[in-house]
Amino acid sequence: MNVWIFAHYASIPSLGQYTGHYDLARAWVARGHRVTIFASSFSHYTFRETVLAPGERIIETEHDGVRFVWLRTPPYRANDWRRVINMAVYAWRAARAAQRRADRPDVCIGVCVHPLAGLSAWLVARIRRAPFVYEIRDLWPLVLIETGRLRSRGFAARMLFALERFLVRRAACVVAAWKYVDRYLAERGCPPARIVWIPQFADPQRIPTEAPAPAPHGGFVVMYTGGHVHTMGLDVVLRAAKLLQNRHVMDVRFVLVGSGQEKPALAALARELDLKNVEFRAPVPKDRLYEAMSEADAFIVSLRSLPSHRYGISINKLCDYFAMRRPVIYAGTSTYNPVVEAGAGFGIPPESPEAIADAVLRLKTLPLSERTAMGQRGWLHLVHNHDKNLLVERFEHMLQAVCAG
Repeated sequence: MNVWIFAHYASIPSLGQYTGHYDLARAWVARGHRVTIFASSFSHYTFRETVLAPGERIIETEHDGVRFVWLRTPPYRANDWRRVINMAVYAWRAARAAQRRADRPDVCIGVCVHPLAGLSAWLVARIRRAPFVYEIRDLWPLVLIETGRLRSRGFAARMLFALERFLVRRAACVVAAWKYVDRYLAERGCPPARIVWIPQFADPQRIPTEAPAPAPHGGFVVMYTGGHVHTMGLDVVLRAAKLLQNRHVMDVRFVLVGSGQEKPALAALARELDLKNVEFRAPVPKDRLYEAMSEADAFIVSLRSLPSHRYGISINKLCDYFAMRRPVIYAGTSTYNPVVEAGAGFGIPPESPEAIADAVLRLKTLPLSERTAMGQRGWLHLVHNHDKNLLVERFEHMLQAVCAG
């Protein structure tokens, strides 16, 4: 097959933190397929241009047989009108660049963090007479409404819901990273038979073959890696750190690795709380992430309490946490909780600094053998449910069925 993927935030290991579509495409190339990814050259993680030289608008590169078409999009640093312009420019330039290509796709995949990428993929698929597959990585605009960024009855929300209904009804298949998204899409006219659940996956070639030994450090390190965004509730983690500091627990440190729109506000909150036990670090490229994560004794996920979590969750960082074979503190109420399901750590209520502080102390006082057993159970859950080779094959079979009509 000749597969075209419209993924605004796709990246490669040396440039970004999210490499899921690159890993997927590389596996398909190894199976004899051709894959082209249309991506923005402006990094959503570091807020800077990563590929194009001044004056360039488009460039094509190849990485392990995967073709990337890098498109220049306007810069932004927050979830404001500038990011909206960035999305619109990506959608327009991706569709235009695809139309100018000499080869013809067998299938077009539009990836939703934002649905405009899906619209580009549908338009190109329609013109080139190829099947259209819609891949949902985030529930827009539902999450935006639940986090207060859009009014539920406002014009923008109504337009995004209409676009979502349009895309899921016209897709030959909908791929969802959320386990129970079929319940959500049924309300939008998408039959369950056309929905395939493919969760986040881990690449065995990058995962350490053995549990990495903790990097030398003093005390007990709780680490978070990923986007510093509102839905992650990192301010709750900072307030938990304050509680431990007030209790004179001096041998626990919180290390937050990554960037995002909320990072300046989080740094300001840490200064306001006079935190001595929190460290902010810059994003780490995927090919060096596990090395940086080896310092952790435990990892943390802190989610906002959102109604959309009844459809499950899609958190890429959990695969990385399980790969490190460390226990995980999961603060959330989602219907799908892989940490609790695997017995890989503690599940606690969301948005509770007290619950996080208590869970950290519980983990810290556990014997190392028990924490190691938790990490091993997480590793086994990863191997059995999120191995890239299994999920790549499932995705490939679905695309072959779609192409066969």
